[in-house]
Amino acid sequence: MPGSFAQNEEIIGICTPFYNDYVSLAKEYGYEMNTGSQKTDSLWNNFSNRHFKLCSLPFQSDLENISAEQLISEIDLTFKAWKGNVYTQDCSFDEF
Repeated sequence: MPGSFAQNEEIIGICTPFYNDYVSLAKEYGYEMNTGSQKTDSLWNNFSNRHFKLCSLPFQSDLENISAEQLISEIDLTFKAWKGNVYTQDCSFDEF
């Protein structure tokens, strides 16, 4: 984890509505790549114009913010997702 960083909670709060809108667009177009690109571009331009200072907000060091328990929990969830997903359940550990 040394050298790893995450966005702070303020950034997550600001970006969540954008991600939700993006997911709605993806659903509208059946998750097909390169469809609805004008709407996606418009969504991004509108968001980035309103929140242009996002890049100046500080990152948080993972070492200072993620506990061992949180990390273990995330790893456990990853393995559960690997074996529970129809697309990855037959993959080897190295492939996954």
